[in-house]
Amino acid sequence: MSPRPIYSPSTIIETSRQTKMTFTTLPSYDTFPMLPTYNLFDDPFVFRDATSSTYEKGESNYHLFDQGMLESLLNRNRTSRTSTSTSTTTYGSRPTSSGLSERDRLETLHTLHRAVLGAGYTDTVTSHLAAVHATGRRSKVLDVGTGTGVWAMDLANSQPYADVLAVDVDWSMISRNRSRYGNIDFLTVDITKPLLWEAETFDVIHVKEMSLEIPQYEDLLRRLAVFLRPGGLLVLIESQASFVSLTGHDLPSPIRQWEACVDEAFSARAIDKSIPNNLLHIVDNCGIFASSPIAGTVRIPVARATRSDPATLARAGHLHPQVLAANLHQMLPTLVDHSYPSAQLETLLEECLEELTKSNTSYYQRLFAVFAYKRA
Repeated sequence: MSPRPIYSPSTIIETSRQTKMTFTTLPSYDTFPMLPTYNLFDDPFVFRDATSSTYEKGESNYHLFDQGMLESLLNRNRTSRTSTSTSTTTYGSRPTSSGLSERDRLETLHTLHRAVLGAGYTDTVTSHLAAVHATGRRSKVLDVGTGTGVWAMDLANSQPYADVLAVDVDWSMISRNRSRYGNIDFLTVDITKPLLWEAETFDVIHVKEMSLEIPQYEDLLRRLAVFLRPGGLLVLIESQASFVSLTGHDLPSPIRQWEACVDEAFSARAIDKSIPNNLLHIVDNCGIFASSPIAGTVRIPVARATRSDPATLARAGHLHPQVLAANLHQMLPTLVDHSYPSAQLETLLEECLEELTKSNTSYYQRLFAVFAYKRA
């Protein structure tokens, strides 16, 4: 098969599969319910219920109960075990051309997401677990596509009465952090295959950054919902793959070309790049979850200055150019598999990075979060 031509931003490109795709304008990114206007740099995130009530920043919704009274009940059913992986993959991963290893990229993104989502991210999960524990029952949590396992390990170490199961197909990036309470397991699972857990097993299912990994995302949510208890909490955290100009101007030609290539290459794998923008609609469309889920979105600016290291900028809610480069490089194999010329893609990627980090421009990506409860 001859190499696939790189898209021009304003011409129709003929390919062996189709003749279409004119990229003179960008699609709208306003399909997700937006939060009230706020200053991104002063107030990174405020959760808003999809209807009217608000989840105020910093507010804690912990359920109060007698710790001493329940301790014996909760500890009685806990089995202490060492977290192990069934994978034979060598620990660690090769650095990308951005200079970051895949593990470093994932851990920096985890730091960034926690920084911009703030208390609402953790409190929504922990308050739900507290309600379960208040009944005298241990909770069960599933972390899908755990990556480095940092989110799962942090939760297990802060929630001694929660049994956490972290699943992935690749353990090369897994963190070596130790389990404090022996309440976490790691399991090699291909989430696209039939799943063998008992129905209504988990109190919380956490899915993060899977929209570019899994075809038929809505079908995945339906299948996972089978294993969620009635009233259980589904947590979805997904990043927008596209970029938006803070000034509202059209994106430069290299960025539009790149995004056109990404759209077609991922669509050929039945992966819809617009999934993050439509998370709330997808959850509603499942017909499984209660109305009025907690939903929110936050803009994450691309940092122009690189004096700070990636982790420092992540804690400040900014996307470091090295992390940005690593994110784009993660897409290259899919584009190459779609018969785009590798050398041209590399050149186009570098042109995109140059445009995105210019000192006189401001670009951002959106991060979307949905917290939905399964109907009882």
